[in-house]
Amino acid sequence: MKLYVKEKCSFTSYASEPSQVYDEFKSLSQADQETLWILGMNAKNKVMLKELISLGSLDVAVVYPRVIFKRLLMTDSSSLILVHNHPTGVPDPSNDDIRLTSVVKDGAKIFDIKVLDHIIIGDSSYFSFRERNLL
Repeated sequence: MKLYVKEKCSFTSYASEPSQVYDEFKSLSQADQETLWILGMNAKNKVMLKELISLGSLDVAVVYPRVIFKRLLMTDSSSLILVHNHPTGVPDPSNDDIRLTSVVKDGAKIFDIKVLDHIIIGDSSYFSFRERNLL
């Protein structure tokens, strides 16, 4: 079974503001399942891809980095932002979130893709790995 949900992004280019991404995805704070999305951008930070990669349960979404990279390579994306929600409402990263960010960042180097951020959506707030200097 393949799960790819593509959507249009409300902004056409990314201006390096995590709050811009939060505004795009803040409706995820109402979801009762954890989901993981990716935004893929070209070299000029134009959004090439907004896609749901994983639909999980209350507290976990299984993510395969190879699926992320496949979708990014198919759209010639040169950078990416990971976005996922915490249905609990608390956007603090779990150990699995930190591990996923590290794995994706390491894998992205192989394909010359830059990880710009990993944003976790919670109730009325977000956590940005970039803002916290964790990338």
